[in-house]
Amino acid sequence: ASTTYYYRVRAVNAAGASGNSNTITATTSSAPPAGQPFTLVLIPDTQFYTAQTNGGTMAMYTAQTQWCVDNRVSRNIVAVAHLGDVTDQDTATEWQRADGAQDLLEDPATTGLADGIPYVMNFGNHDDNGGGTLFDQYFGISRFSGRGYYGGHWSSTNKNSYILFRAGGLDWVMVSLQFHPDEISGLLDWADGIFASYPNRKGILITHSMLYPGLDWSPGGQEIYDALKDRPNLILAACGHLNGSNWRTDVYGSNKLTTMVSDYQGDANGGNGYLRYLEIDPALNQVRAFTYSPYLGQSLTDQYNQFVLNDVPLGGGAPTIPAAPVATAATS
Repeated sequence: ASTTYYYRVRAVNAAGASGNSNTITATTSSAPPAGQPFTLVLIPDTQFYTAQTNGGTMAMYTAQTQWCVDNRVSRNIVAVAHLGDVTDQDTATEWQRADGAQDLLEDPATTGLADGIPYVMNFGNHDDNGGGTLFDQYFGISRFSGRGYYGGHWSSTNKNSYILFRAGGLDWVMVSLQFHPDEISGLLDWADGIFASYPNRKGILITHSMLYPGLDWSPGGQEIYDALKDRPNLILAACGHLNGSNWRTDVYGSNKLTTMVSDYQGDANGGNGYLRYLEIDPALNQVRAFTYSPYLGQSLTDQYNQFVLNDVPLGGGAPTIPAAPVATAATS
């Protein structure tokens, strides 16, 4: 931005080269143009895929991560977030299966990226059935340490972590908080501090449970919102845990946060491999949400599973901010 560039031109053919033209200058505008749209993928509860119960199969889970790899370039997929309940009974066998599915995102040869596609794992309540130590055994600090996108973690485990990436001409910070972070002393303060430490990065919150599909805050959801609502850079939050899909937008002063829930474990075959992907368009201040199963090759297109969020504060123009705190949401 605000940089002057200098050019000279000459022509070349078989007879030789001409002299240089006069110097031409061009100065870029004071603000860089908004970046191109990009995609963020959300993988809801995979517990019945890794447990291979209720009709769920690992083919559904691997279809999700393989779809991310296959469409990384065409859809400009820049990051993936698991929404928690990776497993059902927190067994080593289930974690080994999850390891194989997530490993697809990490392969430099197939992703074309040295560190693979940036992603976070979330620690759900079912991931704690056996004590929760297996989460860190398979998706602990050592697995992510050294990856260029990995920002860090809270305390001595990777159950709460964050990643950093750039997309759409913007810098981003994505924080993943375990189930019921409000019940762990100091954890919400840590998350608030991460968003505060990166004021020039747009913020995304991933946590296992925050919102009921009926649009009330789930237990602990109000506490999460209250702890983080004063961070102007936090603009999106996503969770799973409770079967169904919906979203709400809340405004606090000039801050605007949209929270969405997507979870399909209670549907046929433990979810049939449905995932949520968000097309984020900074130029239009818009987020377009879609729900798709790579396993079935089918989409859910009702108003709760396919919708458009307008006036998202992405920097492509002046977002519309109501004068007083209000909440809006999808309605039936």
